[in-house]
Parts: sequence; structure tokens; C-alpha cells
Amino acid sequence: MKKHVLLLMLGVVGLTACDKKKSGRATPALEGPNFKLGTLDQETEVSKGDCSSIVESIVMPLDHNDPDSGTFNYVFQHVVNGPTFPTIIHVPGGPGQTLIGLDTSELPGSYNHILLDPRTIGCNYLDEATASDEVIDTFQHASDIIKIVEELSLTNYVVYGVSYGTVVATSFSDTIKDRTDIALPTAIVMEGVVGAPVYGTEYSDEFKNQWARRLSLSPRLRTAFANQANLPFGYTVDQWNTIISTLISIGGKIADDLLDSTINPQLYRIEVVKEIFDSFIGDGAEASLRGTTRFYNLVGCRELFNDTRYFNYLTSGTFEVYDLENFLEDGVSLEEAVQSCNAVDLDRPFNPEEYVMADVPTYYFQGQHDPNTPLAKARIHFNSQDHLSQSYFVEIANGGHNPLNIQLDDCKNQIWREVFNGTNPVGSTVGSTGCRFAGTSLFSGPSQSKLSRSLLIDADDIEKAEFKIPKLRR
Repeated sequence: MKKHVLLLMLGVVGLTACDKKKSGRATPALEGPNFKLGTLDQETEVSKGDCSSIVESIVMPLDHNDPDSGTFNYVFQHVVNGPTFPTIIHVPGGPGQTLIGLDTSELPGSYNHILLDPRTIGCNYLDEATASDEVIDTFQHASDIIKIVEELSLTNYVVYGVSYGTVVATSFSDTIKDRTDIALPTAIVMEGVVGAPVYGTEYSDEFKNQWARRLSLSPRLRTAFANQANLPFGYTVDQWNTIISTLISIGGKIADDLLDSTINPQLYRIEVVKEIFDSFIGDGAEASLRGTTRFYNLVGCRELFNDTRYFNYLTSGTFEVYDLENFLEDGVSLEEAVQSCNAVDLDRPFNPEEYVMADVPTYYFQGQHDPNTPLAKARIHFNSQDHLSQSYFVEIANGGHNPLNIQLDDCKNQIWREVFNGTNPVGSTVGSTGCRFAGTSLFSGPSQSKLSRSLLIDADDIEKAEFKIPKLRR
């Protein structure tokens, strides 16, 4: 067994719990939440629009366990940059996120790309009369991807899962290893790795603790958020709840700078800062795509979340965790007010130890301070696959939930080259133009048969632009 544990000391597609903003809260009091939740109206979900101009299609079984279950027309977006280029299959997170129609201009041009909408969502929407609840789970989703590999006769490809997509990538790798008629993936890449389900207050506690960590590093930041009647830039408590949560998920230097702008505004282009914050908040009017709620309940609630009753709320500058049970109108149940997970049992919890992934190079990219899929749980997944001949755990210090796409964005071309070569994912970046890592130290473990490596990279020695946003500082 060869394991490479890489610690990148560096300065959002993601695993998401229920969005409490949909629950219709009233104006909060100055200290802590002050609202009552009534029965949530059935959310209106919208069609994704005309997908036909950007997709290819194949005939897909409704149930991969039952050849007599019938079929449906499954579509995917295939970006072909060269007839012989390797292929990256992008698996979205959520559960319930989609990728078809994504701006593909930022995707690495030396590869072909396959973008997916999971079965029953977006461009692959199916109603309940067509697809029963029994055919909506991670195994079926992963088997759809295997069918794409088969139909396209792919031989040099990588499955790249982000957040919940790492659960799908795990199932894919476990399932395809038993197939002898199609090629195994060249590698599996996972970013923001799910290692276990979320129970109780765990999800909210991670955000609370990460915010507390930041406050402990900056007394002035604590002061800036202490008075809920006078918060930075005139945003409300609810708005700052969203902004802070988003910044914690992003992590890295960009999050540090955006928070620093609240206490040192003279150093920043505040109009740019506020444009970014406004993009986090949105206008609150965006509806979910058809099938999203159903998919979330059947997959997220049954495999990943045992309930969604807890939430963070900015209280005297800190994130405190509250129980929605205490904020219900008289006679209203939690199921009526939230309608996600609280009436659905976690009856098939994801456990990576139940999977034996294909013995191909497998890469874990994990932010040190990822609140959505915490580092400790990602390591559970990594350690569960100790049969792999070649696996890499890349920890990005100060990184958030999407470190490969944010903190390592300018290094992605080099990293993808290493992935397709099945080698050290940051090996060629040392001293390379445009992605300079300095101060590296490589050392091996106790034996040649079980080599353990750590690559230490200091954030201060990285020259790169993060998050692809306009220059923040004046």
C-alpha cells in the first residue's frame, strides 16, 4: 500500500443542509432569533429550460438492478476539445446540484468534459409516475455514470466528485471494479470529501466553531459584529448569517480579505466587496429546479442527514446554534415548517467502509477548515480505503470546501496532468511558472512497502490569484 498524505499549507459546490431561508422568518430581534415558523407552502420548482441544444443522450435503465424496469432518455453535456483528449467526468454535489449549462470557458482546455444533471433533476427531470422513489439513490446515480462510460467507450477518463459527488464517486469506483467489459477510470478525484453522515448539531457546530476561530484571531472583528443593530455595510443579521456562512465555506485568503474589509475598509474597494456580498445573498426569488426537493429528501435525508432542525444565528457577534423546534407557531410541526429530512429516516447511512473502491490512483483534496465536509471525516474515508495501491490525501491549510477550485485554482492544469499520470498531484508545480510553490519538504515513512509522504507548502510562498474576482485592495 502506498499512501501519500500531502499537507498544502495554503492560506463552492457543496454538501448542504436544508436552507432555512425558505422557512419564512420574521424580522429578528437585536439579540438572537425572534421569529415563528408557520406551515411552509409547497415550493414552486421550475424547469431548467430547453436543454436539447447542449446535450447528448443515451437510453438509460430506470433501475440498474432490474433489466425489465423500463428505460428513459438520459442527457448529459459533452464538451469535446479534442478527439483523443482524456475526459473528466464532473459529478455535482448537493445532493441536488446540477452542472449541465455551466459556463465551460474555465474548464481545463486540454481535456474533454462531461457535465451531469442527476436523474430526476434539471435536464433529466422525471416525475413520480415515471420514476418511483426506489430508483432514486446514489447507487443508481453512479450506475448512470458507468453507463455513460460504456456508451462512449471511454478508456482514459477521471471521475471527479465534489462534496456529495464524492459519495457518488465512491459508489462508482466500488461498482465498476467488478466490470470486465469496460475500462476502469484512470483515477478518482474527490474534493470536499464526505466521510460519514451528519447527526444532530454537527453541521451547525462546524460553522459555529470556524467563526469562533476567526473571531479569536481578530478581536476587532468580534467588535465589528457585536452590535446587531449596527452591522458592517448596513447588511441585516439574516444577510450576515448568509455572508459569513458562505465565506467560511470558501475559506483561504479571499475569505480573510473579505472579512478584513469590515474592519479596515480604507484598504479595500468596498464597491467590489459589496458586489461579492450581494451575490452571496441573492434576491431570494430564485426557485429550485424541478425534482430538487424530492432528490434531496430521498438521497440527502436517507443517506447523509438525520434532520435539519438546527441552524446558526449571529448573536452578539458569535454564531450560536438554535433548535427550530423552539420557533414554531402553535400547532405547526417541524415537518410542516421545514419539509426536509425531519419526516424522512436516515435509513441507509453512507459508510465508506462498506465500499471497496477500484485499485486506481485516488486523490483526496480537502480544506483544513472545511465546515461542510470536515477534515476529520474526510480522513475516515481515506483510511477506510487502505487497500489502494496508490492514494493521495492533499490537505490545504486554511482551505474551505472547494480548495481545488478556489485555493488551488491557478494550479489546476498542473494538478490534472499529475492526476492523469497517476503521480504526486503537486509534484510538477514546484518552481513552475504561474503556480510557484516554494519551501517544500518531502519525507518518507518507516518502510518502502508502506510509503507515507507529506508535502509541506507555505501559503506565503504562493503567487496566484484566488477566486477569480476583481482586485479587492485599493
